[in-house]
Amino acid sequence: MATYLYKAIDANGKRIKGQLEANNPQDVELRLQKMDLEPIVYKPVNTAKISFIKSRVTRKDLIAFTFHMEQLIKAGVPILETLTDLRDSLPQNSGLKPVATGLIEEIEGGKNFSGALENFPKIFNKIYISTVKVGEESGNLHHVLFELAEMLKWQEKIAAQAKKMMMYPIIAGTVISGVVLFLMIYLVPQLVTFLKSTGNEIPPATQALIATSDFISTYWYIIIPTPIVLAIALKISHSRSEYMRYVIDDAILHLPLFGSLTHKLKIARFTKYFALMYESGITVLDTLNMSKSVVNNVVIEQSIERARNQISQGETISNSFKNVGMFPPFVTRMMGIGETGGSLDTALNNVCEFYTREANDTIDKIEPMIVPILTVVLASILGWIMYAVIGPIYDVISKLS
Repeated sequence: MATYLYKAIDANGKRIKGQLEANNPQDVELRLQKMDLEPIVYKPVNTAKISFIKSRVTRKDLIAFTFHMEQLIKAGVPILETLTDLRDSLPQNSGLKPVATGLIEEIEGGKNFSGALENFPKIFNKIYISTVKVGEESGNLHHVLFELAEMLKWQEKIAAQAKKMMMYPIIAGTVISGVVLFLMIYLVPQLVTFLKSTGNEIPPATQALIATSDFISTYWYIIIPTPIVLAIALKISHSRSEYMRYVIDDAILHLPLFGSLTHKLKIARFTKYFALMYESGITVLDTLNMSKSVVNNVVIEQSIERARNQISQGETISNSFKNVGMFPPFVTRMMGIGETGGSLDTALNNVCEFYTREANDTIDKIEPMIVPILTVVLASILGWIMYAVIGPIYDVISKLS
């Protein structure tokens, strides 16, 4: 199946644009008609360009989709009717509408629900699909969907907290940088011109300020884009070089304040997925093989892979994770208790809850520290500028008096 971009008109005469998966142009028209859309124009998208098209299906959309499916399937509504109800209830500009349409067509063509999900790998990851597949085979699909919805809601909550914590430093840092650039490029040169015109000796602090101002005024076009270029370079290196990915991910885990927080969140995320898949009936080796990817940190991924290799050779789960040295004693101890008592999923969920609380406590401690630190930084910069400029001006005024 290929990805097509389309422009169409809905039943109200409103222009709609989006993308969908289809086998050929005739299939595109058929799918648009089922969505009550009149096609204007559509064209296939080059596979190389698809990766640059941002999916319109957000995590919140996926939560709503999963919850909707769980509720109706639990009530005994067949999957095909459930998807049809979902599709008809979605607005025309929803990213899920073409997805629901595609799933309906795949199921009508003979596939089961998990098989239909496989046609949308950018929206439903391997863990989601594998868990649904196990739920179908065990006849416990509604419970699996409920657990998936809960897990996605947990992810959304954690992501929102992390975003909130990072938003203020980014905004404050941008404001501070803007103020400093304004002072150095516009204000300081004018004051320096005045000081030089007095013919008095310029003190060392003022000379340092002049040198800094001259440097920023001369090379501002290099200084301003440097952080952006550096961030892009690190991102490219992280995605293309295995060595650089390891170096960057390892550095992230050792950052002051944020390194510990990142580690706790990664452990919570991993144990959450591990517990969900293990409870669903997926084997431990398959669970570890899939869940290692959710941590999005190659250092931790390699540790999980080493633990998996030890388990495949007959070692216990708790000892395997203890041997790799990446997971705190509390994690391995809880794994051991879960193994012995036959309740590994419960033990893993307890670990997730513990580290989620720990992460929340860390965020609550870091947030109040950010404002004073940034205030001290800004005050120090402004204090230096005031000392370097106002001091000599005061001397000139004193001599004139």
